[in-house]
Amino acid sequence: MKALRTAVLVGAGFDLLVRGPRVAPPQAIATPAPARRRPGRWIARAAVLAVSGLVCGLILGLLLCLSVPRIVGDRSFTEMSGSMRPAVQPGDVLVVASIRARDAKPGEVVTFPDPAHPSRLLTHRVRSIRVDGGVARVITKGDANNQTESWSARADGRIGRVRSRIPKLGYALVHLGRPGGAVLFMALPCLLLLLYELRRIWRSP
Repeated sequence: MKALRTAVLVGAGFDLLVRGPRVAPPQAIATPAPARRRPGRWIARAAVLAVSGLVCGLILGLLLCLSVPRIVGDRSFTEMSGSMRPAVQPGDVLVVASIRARDAKPGEVVTFPDPAHPSRLLTHRVRSIRVDGGVARVITKGDANNQTESWSARADGRIGRVRSRIPKLGYALVHLGRPGGAVLFMALPCLLLLLYELRRIWRSP
């Protein structure tokens, strides 16, 4: 019995000498799971970003529509009448190039002073044109109108030829031109962001 005890002690000492002292494996420290963010916050943030991007894109588009035609020598204006439906709808922005009256051709859409009200511009289609000496005699008609109009201009005088149109953008230009219109477009994203932050602070624990 004494010999068996001696053998066990010798074996334990030999094992300790070879392997070294045994250390208990470190226990894993439980880390709390990250708190889930409420989906409502993500939706609100996404809505604010979407509206901000839409407003900024609209303002940038309006600035481009107003500035680019002027850079290349054209001009733009908003057509608010329905006399050229369906080719031109009310609210369309028209990009107009300046041409000599004698260079207008039948079938083209041109912009010219209204014969009855010279301070107002009309945008109608050329039906016929005849150059007599230094005078261009033109007959035009709106696509949606029943009557034509006859007018004349110096053959070298300037009128407008419609090059392109941007549908419905004119309504935004009209609203921006009104008092407070531009301020409203700029303030809308800021107001939404303020409401979102107030809601987040109110609901935070």
